[in-house]
Amino acid sequence: MVGVLTFSASILVPFGSIPQAHAATPPPDLNQPVQSNPSVSTGNLDSALILEADPFISLQGHKYVIVNKQGLLNLVGNQNYTSVLDMVSRSNANISESTAPLYTNANEKALTTVNESTGKFTALASSSNGITKVQYYWWGLRFWLSKSLVKNLLSLSTGLAVVLLTAETGVGAALAGVVCIWLMDNYISPKVARALIIDQNMLLGGVITSVRFQ
Repeated sequence: MVGVLTFSASILVPFGSIPQAHAATPPPDLNQPVQSNPSVSTGNLDSALILEADPFISLQGHKYVIVNKQGLLNLVGNQNYTSVLDMVSRSNANISESTAPLYTNANEKALTTVNESTGKFTALASSSNGITKVQYYWWGLRFWLSKSLVKNLLSLSTGLAVVLLTAETGVGAALAGVVCIWLMDNYISPKVARALIIDQNMLLGGVITSVRFQ
């Protein structure tokens, strides 16, 4: 059964080069890997844009490409088209920055840090501890953090937690910092750690827009 974690969106403490957060809308689960309910909802503008643009985005190797630029421009207009270009550019930069091997998940049009076809992955995914992986979409990232990793992160200072999350997932320090700061701000103790799924939306500069239990 999937639980819903409710929190006040989206005031994050600055961390180095991490962008300041602001009110955000959860990205849509375009290819829902789990049954889920977003915990933040303050509007639908960016979610609608992502849904409209998704058919025009293709994953080619380890890079996202707009396959029909004129068609997308005609559909969403100049301003939204520029936003989509920025999202794709940021997401491709995140992929390039990853230090972890990335595997293609064609069903979800995503790159992931684990090979999901293995029996080991299936066993971990069904365990109470959950799994740790990162999925790269053209609109941003989806972090899957196991209960034990969340507990370890909460036991550290923010700086050391960023180092650990970067080492465990291969993401850049700025992206890891946003996640760690959210955890520190919303959990009072490692004792209440749960396996989580956390979305970061590049349209909004990398803010967290959805958090839910695995």
